[in-house]
Amino acid sequence: MNIVTKDTRELTDVAPINFQAKKIIFYEMKITWNFAWDIEDMVQWNFYFVWKNTKKISFNSDIEVFDMWWNFFVVEYDNETIRNQDIALLKQRFEESWKFAKELEEKRQIPTFDWYFEYDGKYYIIVNGLNKLTDEINPEKGIYKWVIINPSKYFEVENETKQVAWKVDWIL
Repeated sequence: MNIVTKDTRELTDVAPINFQAKKIIFYEMKITWNFAWDIEDMVQWNFYFVWKNTKKISFNSDIEVFDMWWNFFVVEYDNETIRNQDIALLKQRFEESWKFAKELEEKRQIPTFDWYFEYDGKYYIIVNGLNKLTDEINPEKGIYKWVIINPSKYFEVENETKQVAWKVDWIL
């Protein structure tokens, strides 16, 4: 695995790289190195370097969300397995519609997965909700501001709903 300490890509080049910032290695990084340094400062000690209104929200028992600028979120996990499962689901389920995320039937979106990293015993992913955000927050369904930030939870609930609907249809 090649890890670089200098990002020499053009601004429009979003080919993923593995980048070593100060202390953190960012994997599959699509955005430029200066954003990685800001994210590193954010998880270590100061939200302001990412955006003055950045806040950390306790989402559910396993996940916290750094609500940053625009539609970017850093999702913090206590469990590496759940984080890796969410990465796989984001990569598998995300579909693009022009420059936006394809909406699901419920009008929710699966964001783009941008990169991941580990720091201080926590596991992180960075996602970009490409579409307009709403106020819908539902930890039981893995939804934050209309964006599916915890796809393991969302698709688990979706599958349970389908199973109940099938059982009801079968009984009737």
